[in-house]
Amino acid sequence: MDVEEGYESETEQEGSENGVQEHGVSPPPLTKAAFYKLTDAGQWMSFLGIISFVGEGIVLISGIVSIALVSNVSYLPNRLEEGFVYIVIAVVCFFPSRFLFLAGSKLRALKTDGGADALEAALLNNKAYWKFQGILTIVFLAIAVLFIIVNFITTFVGLLSSGPGNFR
Repeated sequence: MDVEEGYESETEQEGSENGVQEHGVSPPPLTKAAFYKLTDAGQWMSFLGIISFVGEGIVLISGIVSIALVSNVSYLPNRLEEGFVYIVIAVVCFFPSRFLFLAGSKLRALKTDGGADALEAALLNNKAYWKFQGILTIVFLAIAVLFIIVNFITTFVGLLSSGPGNFR
């Protein structure tokens, strides 16, 4: 599902007649300076999205090559796992890159279109990008903490099992 398609259902759930929940504050007007800064940022967002797509393509090809090498070269035993890890990384990283590219494209279209719909779509994709990045950050922090805990436990158990002479 495209992020833009999910907009109506997301905003209808928030509760007011135009789909935007009121927080007691009216939104500020978009000044010309803010408009041009947003559209200029859109160019960079699109550029970084494209660069990310290229990088993900390289990682995906590396994963496929790593898997292909397993059947041809017997002295590379870890290539299969490495290839799958590369492919998973490429697939996971595709989504934030897509959100970033779509947000940038909509912001660039804002120069010619100038409509509120393009701005809303751009900001919705921008929100999806940062939400995805936040979730990835939480997942990687949890994995890092888990690895640290496992490392301490295995180190401590290893020291205990090797005898009292190792505690100096």
